[in-house]
Amino acid sequence: MKAYIADFWKGRVFVENQPIPEIKENNQVLVKVKTSGINPVDYKLPSIILPSKVVGLDLAGIVTKVGENVTDFKEGDRVFGNALGALAEYVVCDAEKITKVPESMRFEEASALPTTYLTGYQVLVNHGFKKGDKLLIIGGSGGCGTAGIHLAKALGASEIVAVCSGKNIEFVTEQGATGVIDYKTQSALKEYGKDYFDFVYDTVGGINYAETRKLLGSDGMFVTIAPSISIAVRYFTNMQKSKSKMIFTNHSRKDLERILDLKKEAGFEPVLQKILPFSKDSVEEGFKLLKSHRAKGKIVFVHEN
Repeated sequence: MKAYIADFWKGRVFVENQPIPEIKENNQVLVKVKTSGINPVDYKLPSIILPSKVVGLDLAGIVTKVGENVTDFKEGDRVFGNALGALAEYVVCDAEKITKVPESMRFEEASALPTTYLTGYQVLVNHGFKKGDKLLIIGGSGGCGTAGIHLAKALGASEIVAVCSGKNIEFVTEQGATGVIDYKTQSALKEYGKDYFDFVYDTVGGINYAETRKLLGSDGMFVTIAPSISIAVRYFTNMQKSKSKMIFTNHSRKDLERILDLKKEAGFEPVLQKILPFSKDSVEEGFKLLKSHRAKGKIVFVHEN
């Protein structure tokens, strides 16, 4: 089958002779991938960690085989969610990390949801975000940023201020941001002052944490998915501060289903920056755009199978 793999010597490479994976555990399902989405972790994770393994996490497709203990899915079901190896024609999924695609949803849209929306949902819901809070999203125009805007609006934020480049001001406003900071010409601290925000969601890293902390009141929460070395060290040594956290996404069916509920209630749609065929040239094009940090929303591949 066609697949995009992490080769120890060559890095990421597109191949056409990767073996079709097989179910090895009773709680797994085999999915014929119809669409897949990419995230920064797909190129940031060192190849040494994934030698000769298929890259990718986000997918939507059709179940072709189920394990003995799987009762919630059957052959022919349309599903989406997370599985390591999504950039391939077939992938084995843990049944607890996928859910059914609503009848009205396209595969392209479904594969744009998992990682970015799960991340945003868990950042907010699991760290004390509440209705009426004022939220600052650093990196508001990317996949995680736009998902964060949609979810914060659905969860009842009173203000959503997005940090992005000036050229994306109109775009993030259309997604639901109530205010925008052009990071090239403006300072959130100068524009809003100390203690203004209740919550800061950092999607990009590379920020001045001490300055950012001033934006939050004493009870304000800072959560990042792109931590500084000091924050990462505190995470891995179990010494995180109560109001400063980093997280790794938990790929959870329960949370995916809650996101679908919020999507239905609020009416948001994931932003698809580009839909490309699943081919060597298109995969390279997609990752080049992702690495440029200029993608607005998600990049999705359509698999011809």
